[in-house]
Amino acid sequence: MAQQLALFLSQLHSIPMNTIEENNINGFPGNGTKESFKDLYLSIKTKLFPHMKSYVIECIQNIFNPVFKNKNFLDYNPTLIHGDLAPYHIIEESNKVIGIIDFGVSGYGDPAHNVSVILDTFGEGFIKKMSKYYDEIESFIDRSRFYANVSSLRWALIGFESNDISWNLNHFFTAKDIGPYGKAFNNL
Repeated sequence: MAQQLALFLSQLHSIPMNTIEENNINGFPGNGTKESFKDLYLSIKTKLFPHMKSYVIECIQNIFNPVFKNKNFLDYNPTLIHGDLAPYHIIEESNKVIGIIDFGVSGYGDPAHNVSVILDTFGEGFIKKMSKYYDEIESFIDRSRFYANVSSLRWALIGFESNDISWNLNHFFTAKDIGPYGKAFNNL
């Protein structure tokens, strides 16, 4: 399954931008900017930090550190992305991918987004297997780690703002083997 997903992403991400533009494909709605992630952090800090323990706050600060300290952290070459490659959009049978569904949020964006959803649900060990067949993953793994970590924080913020706890429970059992930024990807 890792090989099949890697080949799918490699092919999807290799579609030329001029083809994407010629077909009037819009940007992925989840594309963020440095400023939008700084704003997200400020909202989390203002609304969620008062309800969190200090070690959780420290973890969140570490998640966002690259956005504040590395001016090029969010730089990427846009590609066509699926945008929501969660397990419920991957049809598999006998441990083989037989289809990918729901391209509703697809568009051009950061290829690290696709890997982040898989990372968040299957873990870094699975991504390492994929990287044997799609070697570009290593070049954007830190952004994938960032997006994967930020995902649950977005859900928590939405839940807090809407006073609807179900948002906090939507992705309760995602993978937890996400390495720290800068960790050598080939040492897993």
